[in-house]
Order: sequence, then structure tokens, then C-alpha cells
Amino acid sequence: MSRWLCVTVACVVAFAVAACDRHGTSASPNPASATPDPTPKLSAVSAQAVFIVDVNGLLLCSKDGGASWEARHLESFRLWWRIAFSDERRGWVVGKGADVSRTTDGGTTWTASAVPVDGTLYDVSCAGGEQVWAVGSRPPAGSGRGVVLTTSGGGATWRTRASPGRLDTIAAVDARHAWAVRAQEGSSHVFATADGGARWRRQYSPPEAVVLTGIAFADDHTGWAVGQNVVDETGLVVATTDGGAHWSEQAAPAGRLWGVTCIDAAHAWCAGDDGLVLATTDGGATWTRQELDTSDALDCVTFSDAQHGWALGRTAGSISGRAYSTRDGGTSWAKVELAPDGGFIFVDIVAVPTGAQ
Repeated sequence: MSRWLCVTVACVVAFAVAACDRHGTSASPNPASATPDPTPKLSAVSAQAVFIVDVNGLLLCSKDGGASWEARHLESFRLWWRIAFSDERRGWVVGKGADVSRTTDGGTTWTASAVPVDGTLYDVSCAGGEQVWAVGSRPPAGSGRGVVLTTSGGGATWRTRASPGRLDTIAAVDARHAWAVRAQEGSSHVFATADGGARWRRQYSPPEAVVLTGIAFADDHTGWAVGQNVVDETGLVVATTDGGAHWSEQAAPAGRLWGVTCIDAAHAWCAGDDGLVLATTDGGATWTRQELDTSDALDCVTFSDAQHGWALGRTAGSISGRAYSTRDGGTSWAKVELAPDGGFIFVDIVAVPTGAQ
């Protein structure tokens, strides 16, 4: 998924909340009193649970692949940025103030977790079961100080690990192996750990004008990172098959890329500007362009299996409540209007197969 979305959100709506160190939010209805439009539905039910989080704490949940939705609520007056679920019941959300909340009942109730640091958490990644990683930055703003947290107990307690500096997105595959990206112009890198975060090493640095925006790993060998050239606004896809020891360019589309996801070593998808989706079914040997019928920038993409996926979009100059769904691996996509009144700022989406363990 996109992890540079926070920069875009800040640029669009930073005027609304001056207290945010790098994020802001528009004047939107309090999610505790707002109700999403119940009319948008997909025609077919699929065996996947879908969760979409709004920056102010509205959580939309579907247990039937988007055929029906329930509105649930996280703690209000927080700024939430990323959400992750290991299955249809266990999930975590992170945000400003190093806030972490967890659910064990599919989002019906949430419990705040005590975190031993101050700062902002920009991303969270499940590495199977109750092994979870989170990354972000520490104050003061602009210091470049980072934070890495891990838990093996589902988030009841968290442990601070070493950090190579501010980190914006992370992909973890188990308790020892994780890769993280710093999405900053002039200082964008892929970092990796193979010992549970005790030590990190810089593995890859893109060309000077490229900012990395997303990373995904299928296992401890195969992964992808995506980014964008800030000069000519083209995209970049790089891949590794040896745990990051070597990275090679696989695609350079004419459009900025914001997010990437994979379900195994063969199947991966990237999302970007103007409805751009790139898909591979052979580990990146070939990529197929899957443009949606939209000019939305697609910030997040997630797949629960090789057929069922979702992308989260925004219109130019705003953060909208639109999502797009596919039931055929991305050959065709259907638009789902989640908040037509524009009163919400949806920032992340995740889909998991029902029955996943």
C-alpha cells in the first residue's frame, strides 16, 4: 500500500490542524455522529473481510467482500493513519501521538495499547498471528529520529527496537525479518533487519530524484518497492529475490506510484496516479497495466487472494471516500462510493480472506 499519502494529506489540509507535526485534516463531521452512505454496494459476495479507516476514527467494515458495510468508531480526536489485520478478527491501527489500538472482535471494540515512546506512527505490519511491527518518527519534528516497535502478544505490550531514523512504511514477514522505507526526498532508502530489529542495514537507495513510497514482501526472499520521480513524475518498481541483497528495476510507468501489495512471490500489484494499476503474475518478469476508468490517484491497494482486491482513491486536490474493487485479479474494477458528501478522509484499506489464521 502508499505510505507517502501522509505528505499529500498534509499539503491538502494542513491548514485545518496546525498542531500536527506533518499531517492535517479538513473540517469534517465528527465520525461519532456521522453515518456513511448505506446505498453503495457490490453485486457479488466474496469470502473476504474489508476494513477502511478514516483519519478521524471512522471504521467501515465489510465481512462479505463489500456487499454490505457497518460503520464502527475508533477513539475520536485522534489522527489515525494505518490499519492492519492478521485475520478477520485481529487488527491494529496506528497514528499520531504514537497511538496504537487493537481489536480482537473484527473492529466492534478497540483497546488502546501502552506504547513506550512519543511521536507519530506512520505504518503497521502484521507478520502472522499476533506478531506486529510499527514504525514512525520521534519528536521534535524534522529531527529525523525514528521509532520501531514490535509485539509478539498481539499488542498488549510493545517493545522499542533500534531504528535507522524516521521510517514511513514497513513490510514484516516474521518475528525477525522486516523491510522499511524512508519516504523523504533526498534521503529515501530501503532498510532491512534480520534479527527482529536489533540492527538495521541500508539495502537500497533509488536514483537521486526518486522518492520511495511503498514496500511489500511475500516472504524473506521476494519483495517489491515502488516510488516516483519528483522531477518528471514517472514511477519506479524495483524488486529483489534474495532478501534485498540485490535490487533490480522491473518497471518505470508514465505515472507516479503510491502503493504496492503482494500475496505471494508471483502475484503483486502497484497503484498510482490517474487510476493506474500495474499487475504481475510471474514475479515481475512482466507487468500488465490495469487502468481504472477514473482520474483518481490510487493511494492504497490490497488483495486478499489472486482474484479479490481493493484500491483507495482520491480526486485531485482532495481526499475522497471512493474505493474500487475487483473480483478477477484486476482485469475489471467496480467503483464503490463510500462517502459521497466528501466529509471523510479515508487513509487506508486492508482486505483479508475470511477464515484466515
